Amino acid sequence: MKKNLITVAALGMAVLFTTPAQAGGGSSAAVDTGNLNSALLVSNCVVCHGQGGESQGYTPSIDGLNKNQMISALMDFKSGNRKGTIMQRIAPGYTDAQIEAIANELAGN
Repeated sequence: MKKNLITVAALGMAVLFTTPAQAGGGSSAAVDTGNLNSALLVSNCVVCHGQGGESQGYTPSIDGLNKNQMISALMDFKSGNRKGTIMQRIAPGYTDAQIEAIANELAGN
């Protein structure tokens, strides 16, 4: 079951982070990804941060963060102002609207 969840999440990440240009579809500017379902976006977070943001391992838990803390952290990773092992590579793939949707979903707003 856990292997299936990881596989589904990995496929979701691959879809989210493949731009139309990479897929042979031309400019990435032609695609509006700002309105993607926030639950789908958050499903990527579960892979490392655990169900409900409660990490069971090395990755920090994010369950105690509020919306503003989450937005701030993701924007800092996106801009390069905050370093990490993987987040500075993932966050730039999200639009500001997607970051807000992730924060809303995880903070329960």
